[in-house]
Amino acid sequence: MDNPFNEDAQVGFDGWPFMRLWYWIRSRDGVSVVQSGVQIPSRVFAIALDCETHEVYMSRQQDADADRLKIPSVSVVLDGKSEPVLRVARRVLSEKVGVKDADDTQHAILSPVCGWRPLDGPVSTRHHVCLFYNCQKKDGKIPPNVTTLPLSKLIEMDDNDKFDDPLFGYYLRRAEALLRHRKPHLLT
Repeated sequence: MDNPFNEDAQVGFDGWPFMRLWYWIRSRDGVSVVQSGVQIPSRVFAIALDCETHEVYMSRQQDADADRLKIPSVSVVLDGKSEPVLRVARRVLSEKVGVKDADDTQHAILSPVCGWRPLDGPVSTRHHVCLFYNCQKKDGKIPPNVTTLPLSKLIEMDDNDKFDDPLFGYYLRRAEALLRHRKPHLLT
């Protein structure tokens, strides 16, 4: 188990593959305190807008309990020697949702998050979120495990806790903020 914090850290909660909570004891001036940090696996996310409807392509995962929507993504090792992030994101779109980026210039990197982020304590993560403005179906249709929804509907779903991953809402809101600022005609 990869410990990103220090050799004394222990797992307090294991919610892998979404996150792992670590804790350790620190002593300062004779007082012991518990410190904690969150580890989130390295991933590349691809938020893709359809070139005609401007709706967002989402992967649909069905299991016995529910029908879950996910932002297309893949676990990666980001070590400086790996494939470039945009190429990985385009591969995710092609393999997971059956769409392609129709224009190589119509994209934005929303979140090149690497290393430590003091959100509410230390967070160890390497996430990259790419937004593609102009995507189209590769074969003229989308696979049965894929759906498109307006961005506003996805944000409403996040407001009602409909996603397993708490970062989905954050990434969708980042996409909305960028679109509102740069390309408001694409908001749905």
